[in-house]
Amino acid sequence: MPEGRKVMSLEVDADRITSTVTEHHAVNGPEGWLVTWLPGRKFDRNAAITAMLLVEIYVIDPPPKNPMWKLAENWEREISVNRQHDWHG
Repeated sequence: MPEGRKVMSLEVDADRITSTVTEHHAVNGPEGWLVTWLPGRKFDRNAAITAMLLVEIYVIDPPPKNPMWKLAENWEREISVNRQHDWHG
């Protein structure tokens, strides 16, 4: 792997989801999962994982033609996220 390149990886526990490429995380609260980069929204566990996968792509910011962007578009629709509106990174 090229030097300086970040490896995307999530660690998913019963009450927390963390990333190797960003300080953003998700925690399991009494009313659902809270994701730090999407304040005020509550998710189920699967949607919180999806939100964390999205933020990893946003942080990595691959080249425009990279296939990760197609995945991101699908995941954005899945959890009703809009990169231009919701991402402030």
